[in-house]
Amino acid sequence: MTKRYKVESYDRWSIPDPYWYNRGEFDNATEALSHARNIVAGSLEGLYRSHPNVDAEALMGLYRAHGEVASIFGDPPVAFHAYHFAAEHARKVVAWAEAGIMEWWKEAA
Repeated sequence: MTKRYKVESYDRWSIPDPYWYNRGEFDNATEALSHARNIVAGSLEGLYRSHPNVDAEALMGLYRAHGEVASIFGDPPVAFHAYHFAAEHARKVVAWAEAGIMEWWKEAA
């Protein structure tokens, strides 16, 4: 049985010929949206691990160059803009690291 939504992503560095990866198929928009957000968040957090102590703007620059960009395909359409979500999450990642709330980024260093 075919699921209603498909989440796919590509690595930003593969532009202009991106290779789309199937990241999952879902019955409802909520699950698809959560999965797409997790892909973008994981990409940003991985970039921060490899470039600790950058500010949110620099982290977004890294994401624009090297991040994994997720999209949701299905009907009815789900409003998800990977770069808007990434900008919001980048600010959170940097704030968490500066506040010492999340020490995950130090573990990989």
